[in-house]
Amino acid sequence: MNIMTHRNQADRGIRAGITSLLTLVILAVLLILSSFLLPRNREQLPALEMILNFVVVVAGLWLLREVLRAFFSDPVSAITLAIVVLGTNYFQLVTGSSPFPVNVLFALVSLVVFLTIRWHRDPTYLNSVLLGLATGAAILVNPSDAVILLVPVFWNIHSVDSMRTKGKWIRQHRGKAYA
Repeated sequence: MNIMTHRNQADRGIRAGITSLLTLVILAVLLILSSFLLPRNREQLPALEMILNFVVVVAGLWLLREVLRAFFSDPVSAITLAIVVLGTNYFQLVTGSSPFPVNVLFALVSLVVFLTIRWHRDPTYLNSVLLGLATGAAILVNPSDAVILLVPVFWNIHSVDSMRTKGKWIRQHRGKAYA
């Protein structure tokens, strides 16, 4: 193992730790703010929906950025994010009258892909549970998104040989890979 391989593995570990820490911090802040943001009357409900919508949009785009950074450089990831936001109808759906389900689905699909990558790198029980919760949440939001279950199943399969390799990998990690 050369020094660059070791450094890249260390960077991945640090990034995974930072991602986990940021997730916990965001959840803690949301729990604390929820006591202040709960609507006291119906006039406050649109403001709460806007705040939650903003949080979901930022989380979805951040997760997509993390997924893109796993495969591409920062400039390519930034350009791709700009194309997704400005070149599709995502911006219209985010700012539309009832964008919430679309934003939640976007964030959940980004989360499922992010957790699938993480699960394939480190098939622990925790990653399996998180992946199962994310796929279950996506299916609950929109039952026709049950196809999302195929993402972890067919991840890294591009030929018959890769399918055999993945079958061996799953048998090897059987105790850790299933929730």
